[in-house]
Amino acid sequence: MFCCYVVMPSQAAGDQYVGRTVAGLPLDSMLFSVLPPHFRQAADATEAIALCFPNAPPSLARILEMSLASLVYHHDFLRQTLPAKHPLFSTPLFSDPQLLNNLRAKVTAGTSDPSMTATGLPPFILIMNEVKECRKEVTAVIPAVESSVPKVVGGVTQVLEDRAIGAGTVTRDGLRNMLNEVLNKAGLFEAVERMRASSGAPSAPPNQAQESNLFMWNGSFHRVPQTFTFPVGGALVCWQHYCCGDATKGYPPLQQLEPRDMPSKNLRKRLSDYLYLMKRVERLVKEKGGWIAKPTLAQANEMFAAGQEALSLPPLPSNRQRRVNQMKWQSVVQLLRKSNASNLNE
Repeated sequence: MFCCYVVMPSQAAGDQYVGRTVAGLPLDSMLFSVLPPHFRQAADATEAIALCFPNAPPSLARILEMSLASLVYHHDFLRQTLPAKHPLFSTPLFSDPQLLNNLRAKVTAGTSDPSMTATGLPPFILIMNEVKECRKEVTAVIPAVESSVPKVVGGVTQVLEDRAIGAGTVTRDGLRNMLNEVLNKAGLFEAVERMRASSGAPSAPPNQAQESNLFMWNGSFHRVPQTFTFPVGGALVCWQHYCCGDATKGYPPLQQLEPRDMPSKNLRKRLSDYLYLMKRVERLVKEKGGWIAKPTLAQANEMFAAGQEALSLPPLPSNRQRRVNQMKWQSVVQLLRKSNASNLNE
């Protein structure tokens, strides 16, 4: 039986090698040395982490940084693979294209980067990487060589033309150049250009009307399309859409919605529940003087932090407090309505 051993320089490197193998990286490819998606600088992710994970403890900052980089890097794959109503698509990262584009420019992967070093690599992988770099250098030289070929051929042709003219021999290129010179002196080219100008170039199309957030269905305009669905997730995600909307889908801030904008009776009932929940937070924020009519995502998070106590629920029978931020917003609505009904009966 034939056995193959990979000698690693240290025990730590051996553990790192095993980790790469368990991660499923191909051992016979340069991709074995690939780095995980990461931000070029940790500071690039600080603001985005605060927006996407406002309630996370500081001790998780590094984990959240790498997780956020992976989500940004695999954004297109996730869009194509996950169901359209997946809760992930209701988060700020997937509903704010400006935030996503800013982060995309700061995320990198590949096999080399000054801010991160691949570890646990066997020697033959390093050799493969060096061969790849040599291939890149050769490939980079090829365009320069190819671009110089026409110049060399043109130079040789010009020398032959000059010698033919000197010898009094008429060549095809020489005859063509002579005719062009005669026609130019006669003003033929200039006359053609004047005729083109006088005929008038096609005018640029008039500016189209600015794109609006209105959608046409059932013979009238609505603020959302007929395929509209409410955000999936907790109260914070709903509040972000309530204040900022979803630019990716073209939705305005959902606080603007009316029952006539809903494509079905069931969604009109859902809108009533949604507004009931969000208005509770809005009232408390206004009482505290922190309401902003058109907030940024960061300001929306700050307002929610100031008004989330409006969603406080009665404790469980075991006297344990419910974690509202971890519950679906529909469940929070049901419990709040049930609690209010109980208080009225008493």
